[in-house]
This record gives sequence, structure tokens and C-alpha cells, in this order.
Amino acid sequence: MNLYDYAVSYLKEHTKNLVNDAVLDDYFEVHKASSLDEAFKRGVVSVNDNNKRTMANTIAYFRPERKAVIDAILCNFKLNTVRAKYGNDVEELWKDLCSQCVPDSEQSPKGAWYKFARNIITLATYLSEFSDIDELYQEFEKAESPEEKIKLVNKVSAQVSQWGFAMASNWIKDMGMTGYCKPDQHICAIIDGIYQTGDNMKTVFKKVIEIANQCNVSPFKLDRVLFLVGSGDFYGQGHENIRKLYNGNEKDFIKCFKAQMKSGNLK
Repeated sequence: MNLYDYAVSYLKEHTKNLVNDAVLDDYFEVHKASSLDEAFKRGVVSVNDNNKRTMANTIAYFRPERKAVIDAILCNFKLNTVRAKYGNDVEELWKDLCSQCVPDSEQSPKGAWYKFARNIITLATYLSEFSDIDELYQEFEKAESPEEKIKLVNKVSAQVSQWGFAMASNWIKDMGMTGYCKPDQHICAIIDGIYQTGDNMKTVFKKVIEIANQCNVSPFKLDRVLFLVGSGDFYGQGHENIRKLYNGNEKDFIKCFKAQMKSGNLK
């Protein structure tokens, strides 16, 4: 049994088998974007994806009262319309956000909402470099080796404000590029806890790809099961009961897996 198989069995055991193959398939489902507009929307949503230590916790994009307003300000994610409306003007977008959905107490040019505006403008600028979605995916698919993938993630994170390595790789992964993972706090903790890699995101990123190849699964799938093991965040619709029931955690998982490795049952 390998790390992936053990993680799946751990999830099943610690949810009294409420996690089954059908449930996991929900978390493994990801599709490529059909347009640059959709790529833009996924990038905006990605700000909030499982990263409570950034501006996402303040923005809370998924609050219904804010989501509808932000969608309208962003022209329902029509990339060319947003570019025509704002260009590279972060200040103008920030002013529109402030006037329509930002509480007075949060209207600081050093605050989360200004960073959110800068993130959106720089993402739109990056995407506007491509003529269509096919050209964007051609750029992604050029990166084949782990080193080339890291170089691509670095390029995106350098051009899109506020993302950094983890958020840039998360967006690429959520664009249907299943050869990528998001080295977040849970993935880093588990990989370092088992393999003593250190918590350097790029080292962990490469290690996840290596292990996934050994397990004969995509890095995306390994990412998903390790994230669920570490976070217990069964975020799928209708999975609230699984989240409440789950009694595992990453420290216990590391301890159990290493014990099995020592006994020769795992690799």
C-alpha cells in the first residue's frame, strides 16, 4: 500500500465509511476552462480557496450579499469588458468596490480590499496577453518536468499580485491541470512530517509529483486526499455530516503512516 491508498483508507476509516469512491470522485472532478472569461472567474474565486491567512478571510467572496455585487462590478467576468472598464487602474476598481460593498471601516489603501483589487487587475492583465483559452493552455502544457512547472508557477505568481507560489499553483490546478498540486499548510505538514522535506513549498511541490507518479495517480488526486486528511474540510455540497463526523487529523495520519512504513507494510 502506498501513500495515496493509505490516505484513502484513512479517510474511509475515520468517517465510518461515509467517504467512499463516489464521494471522492466529487473531489476529483475538475475540468478545463472553456474561455478566458472562465479562467478569469476561476482566478477570482481562487483567492478564497482554502487560504484563511490571506485577504480571502476579509473579502469572503462567497457571502451572497457581496458576491452578487462583486460579480456585477466585474461585468460578470467578461475579461475584455473588465479590461476596457479598468485597464490597469487598481484605484478605480478599488473605489467601485468601496462605494458598493466595502464597509467604511475596511476602506484602507493598505487593507485587504485594495489588495483584492490589485489581484484582479493584475490577473486580468496577465490573461489579456493570450489571444484565447487555447493559447493559455498551450503555455501551461509546455511545462512538463517538475522544474518547468515550478518555473511556470513562479512566472504566474510574479505577474499576479497577492498570489505567491501556493495560490498560483492552486489556480493552475483548478484550471484542470491535474499535474499540479497546491502546497498549502496541510500538504506541507504531511509531506514534511513523513519525508522530512522541510516546509519549502517548491520542495514539497516536487515531492508530491514524485510520490503521485509512484502511486500511479495524478498530483491533483494526491493533493485532494491529503488536503482532506489534514483539514477535514469536506466542502462538497451535502457533505456537512462527513465534516462533523471526521475524527482524523494530519498529526495522527503522519504517526500511523510512519508506523506502517517502519513495519514494512507501506512505502
